[in-house]
Amino acid sequence: MKMNNFLNELLADLNQMLMLTYQVHWYMRGKGFLVYHPMLDSYIEEYQDDIDEVAENLIMLGGAPFSTLEEMAKNTKLEITAGDYGVTIEAQLEKLLAGLKYFQAKCQEGMELAEEENLVHIVDLCSDMLASTNKHIWMLNAELGKAPNA
Repeated sequence: MKMNNFLNELLADLNQMLMLTYQVHWYMRGKGFLVYHPMLDSYIEEYQDDIDEVAENLIMLGGAPFSTLEEMAKNTKLEITAGDYGVTIEAQLEKLLAGLKYFQAKCQEGMELAEEENLVHIVDLCSDMLASTNKHIWMLNAELGKAPNA
């Protein structure tokens, strides 16, 4: 089933978003740390919940979710580089913003595929993730002095 493959890709991408968020969270230094660090804690909790929801929905559709780091790494298209303490907070936020924009498109793709397959609950799942992602993008753009949809 096309949706099962998509949900496994989404699962891999969510795990990669989680790792990217952890990286920004762990490697962040400088002015703004005390504000951004707790904000990223909430992103991390959100991605952990989303990972579980996607995997459970995949199981309900008769699929088998990826469950190893190797599977996740092979099946994500979201590329990240190793962490670096020398990267400014602004650059860290830009990396996170780029990941969010990738994930935004992935959620939209999931909604369209779910509509084609008449899987209303998956439309809702992707719509909820998209709404949250859109808000994160808006907030990071504002913090970086950019227009809402830059």
